[in-house]
Order: sequence, then C-alpha cells, then structure tokens
Amino acid sequence: MKYRYTAEEKVIVWLDSFEALTYQQKIKIISAVQPLTKMVTDFEECTDALLKIIPQETLNALKDTLADGDYLCSLLSKLEKEDIFFITLLSPEYPQSLANISAPPIILYCKGNRNLLKSRRFAIVGSRRTLTWAQAFTRELSANICKHFTMVTGLAEGGDLAAIEGVLQSCKNTENDGLDAPMPVISVLAYGFDHVYPAEHADILKTVAKHGLVLTEHRPEVKPQKFLFPVRNRIIAGLSEGTLVVSAGKRSGASITATYALEYGRDVFAIPYNPKIPSGEGCNALLKSGAFPVDCIEDILAHYSLECTQNADMPPLNNEENKIFSYLKEVGEAHVEKISAATEIPLYLLGGLLTELEVKGYLVRAGGNRYTAIKN
Repeated sequence: MKYRYTAEEKVIVWLDSFEALTYQQKIKIISAVQPLTKMVTDFEECTDALLKIIPQETLNALKDTLADGDYLCSLLSKLEKEDIFFITLLSPEYPQSLANISAPPIILYCKGNRNLLKSRRFAIVGSRRTLTWAQAFTRELSANICKHFTMVTGLAEGGDLAAIEGVLQSCKNTENDGLDAPMPVISVLAYGFDHVYPAEHADILKTVAKHGLVLTEHRPEVKPQKFLFPVRNRIIAGLSEGTLVVSAGKRSGASITATYALEYGRDVFAIPYNPKIPSGEGCNALLKSGAFPVDCIEDILAHYSLECTQNADMPPLNNEENKIFSYLKEVGEAHVEKISAATEIPLYLLGGLLTELEVKGYLVRAGGNRYTAIKN
C-alpha cells in the first residue's frame, strides 16, 4: 500500500468509520483502552470498559467488523484509491497547536502535501459576502503572507476564495509559474471528500489538493451540513498562530473562527470598516475587543518580526492615472461622476484610465460605477 500506518492509527480510523459513535465516545474509548491496539488483539477483555461508554448494540457492531477480516483492509483500500491519507491524534505528524485545543479532531483525512503541517501557519477568513475591494485587498495580503506562513482558510466564496487566489497568484509570480511548485495553503473542509461545497469550487479544490493541502475531520461520505461549518472553524483557528478576519457580519463563521482563536490564545487581526457596512460589522466588533487592526501587510508581518517581501514593482502611473489614484486613496471609494468632477478628467476619457488602473492592480470596480483604491 502507498501509505503506512501504525497499529494504533488503524484502530482509530476503524473506530471513526462507525457513524453511531459520537466524538465524546471515541475520545473516551481512546482514553479508557490502553493500549488501544487491545481493541483488536483482545476485544473481549475490553468489553466491560466499553459498555461503560457505548450501548450493547454498538459494541456488537464493533465486534462484528472484527470478525470480518476484510473490513479494515477494505476501508484503507478505499481511502488510498481516492488518494486520501489520514493523520490521527496519536500520530507523530499531528500538529501540536491543534492537539492543544479543547476538542481536537481525532482524525484528519487529507489530500496533498503533508509537510505543510510542519510549517508556520496563519489563517485568513472572511464572509461569503466580502466586498469587491476587500477581496482584492485579501488577495494582496495573502500573496505576501504565504511567503512567510502556510495560509489556512476554508473554501467558501468571498474571503476564503480570495485568500486562496492570492496564494495562487503569488506562486504564479515565481519562476516555476506555480504549476509545479508547492502552494503554501491549507483548505479545511466541513464535510467529507466525496463532496464539494460550493460545487463551482471543484477546480480550485483540486488545485489546492494537488499543490497544497486539503483536510477534514469527516469521513469521505459525510455531506455538507450547516451545523458542521462553525465546528470546522475551530480547526482553522487551532492550526494557526494568528487569524486575520477580512470581513464578517454580526453573526458569521469568520467571527466564530476569531472567537476560537481568542479562546486558544492566538493572535487575532481584523480589517477596519466604515460604519454601517454589514460585512464589516464583525470586524469592527473584533477591533473594539482588542483585535489588531490591519490596513497593510506590514501590520501583520511586523507583529511577528518579519520583513515584507514585495512582488515586482508596480507599473508606473502617468499624471492622469496618478491624479485618479491619489483621489481614490483619499476618499476610499467613489462614483465615476465624482471622480471626474474631483480630477477634472472628462467622463469619456475617465473610463479608459480606470480600466488601465484596474489592469495595473491599483484599484477595483466596486459595483454601480464605483471604484476603490487597493494599493498604498
């Protein structure tokens, strides 16, 4: 077989295959049965201890699979066929930062580069309704953060996707074009590998699995369910030294991730928003509670005594482009008519200049003929 596991690791993946077993029951079994391999070598001796944790019906189901000599072999073969490997709470590779949280996953099913679990890790999370300018800023931040950390996030639309795209962009700016080089990104799923949510992100999931790492605590067949996503967020926070929230409503998954990070004693950062912007209310609430504000990459890197390594110099601006960019830096966001009036550039000329500034990466279209500056 391609992947090698210890006897204890095999016992854990065997236990995890039983839907009837809850997380708490699995944890209790792992603690009560020592060594854990006795579950397989001398099941009858474990019966009394197990019946204090699980009902007779579940115990009988466990015993029946032991009588089936092909059960575990079939389970391992199915995972390997799908190119899934696993790391358990008892594995030497299991990240210590995750093991230290209050409810660490018993098992991590993985696809991709397992060595990323040995690297320094930093999380970027955001709402599905992340504004256009915030997505662009997130790409810029993650493209720089991934030069120092492995970036950890989910797979949702908005902030999560922008963070992944920033890493991909950074990799493509290297000599290897990023296609054959490792991507320092970990995407944490809230469901099993038999599914993709949202479905339109199947290609980006394949890219991360090929060049980065995708992991989940759920068996492959587990479907996406709403209640699993907040629980998943403890893994994102637990894996990471710090968490940056790029957008968050009052009650959002990104805010939940930040709450976990604070509970675990990790650093929390947030992008400041103007008042009354729904997707920024969670960020502003975090800042009021003591999160570190971020309006440039140096705010994060300086916190960890790291130097910013910028990509190639930005394309130069001509006088009219500089006039537009300077105005947008000052006001943050403006309608084309206001930009025209403030810069005294006619609308028939302004459209082409704004498009050129988008291409050069200095601003983004914010919708409704409004534009936002994204470079300092």
